[in-house]
Formats: sequence, C-alpha cells, structure tokens
Amino acid sequence: METRQAYRQIMDAVSVTPEVERRVLAGLRRSLEAPRPAPLRWQPRLAAACAALLLCGAAALPLWLDSRAPAETPPVQVTWGAQQFSSVGELADSLSYPLLLPAEVPDGYALDSIRCLRGQLAEVVWQGAGGQSLTYRMAPGAEDVSGDFTAYGWEDTLTAGAYTVTCKGEDALVFLAVWSDGTYSFSLHASAGLTTGQTAELIESLSPLDA
Repeated sequence: METRQAYRQIMDAVSVTPEVERRVLAGLRRSLEAPRPAPLRWQPRLAAACAALLLCGAAALPLWLDSRAPAETPPVQVTWGAQQFSSVGELADSLSYPLLLPAEVPDGYALDSIRCLRGQLAEVVWQGAGGQSLTYRMAPGAEDVSGDFTAYGWEDTLTAGAYTVTCKGEDALVFLAVWSDGTYSFSLHASAGLTTGQTAELIESLSPLDA
C-alpha cells in the first residue's frame, strides 16, 4: 500500500497507459521485496592487497606524469670568463686596441692582478696596505665600464689632461672616476678613496704601454 501511494505521488503529473503503470509497479515491488546482499566482510589479505595497489599507483604516478610532460630545454646562459695574465705586456698583446695605463699610482700600492674581462675589457688592480685596492679599467666604446653602481654622497666633474672626468665619492675623497674620449671608456675605483689631486695626477699619467 505504501509503495503504491509513494508511486502515485510521484506520477500525479505524468500520463501513462495502464499497461505501463502495471509494469512499473511490478518492477518496483520486486526490487523492494528482493533480499539484500550480505555486507562484505573485512579480510586482512584483501586490505593488504588494496594497500599494495595504492602504494604502487602512488609510486608510478610521478613517472607517468613525467613521461607525459613535454621536455623543456634549459635556458642558454652566456658567461664571460676572466682571462688572467702574468704581465701587462701579455694583456696588451691580447687586445685589439692600444692599451693605456697610468704611469704613476700613489705610494704604497703594488701591481696585483692583470686580466681581460668580456673579451676586450682590460682590468689592472694595484693592492695596498690593509686590503686597499685601486682598480683601473679600459675598453672600446663610450659606456660606463666601472661596474660600480654605488650611490655615493656626491658627484662632480674635474678636468685631467684632455679628459673631463666624472668623480663620485664621500666627504672629500674620490672613490670612483669614469671618463671617455669618445672612442674608449675608462674607470678608476679606489676602495679607500683618493684626493682629487691624486685622481687627476693618476689620470694625467695615462700613456701607451711602450711609451
């Protein structure tokens, strides 16, 4: 009786033939009266097998994903190595332009490092007491070759020989000087600073290596 009432409530808005209604009711009655299957009993062996299957699937998933992912080509990285030299003569011979070097450096500094960067950037370093250093650079072009982007306390220009030099520093000392003659660019970095007089004197002493 309850089955018929539930069915009637659902089918109120549906128009069917008596034969279709009879078949639907018969099928619904059989499904309600059929014995329910016994619940599955938990078996240790079945549990172990399921666990092993899950573990295998988890282990294989990354390999499957990797096999589907398209291969990526690592980006090409271009680096410029530094070529070391044992003398400024060897450095000059390796360059495609005439190397100019300061003939005079402040007292207490000795030649320490000679190398070529980025193919045509000459760098010569003098080392002083307490780890102080003077780094001189020269390269073709008109761009800043110092590699020093420090925000110093002041910036000014001075004239040294035929060059107009941009100087940057702290207090009364010059820590960085950069200049260009339109064909070549130069820079001088002093880790402990130089006076403007020392900076001008060093730049004015620039000369070809064989002069």
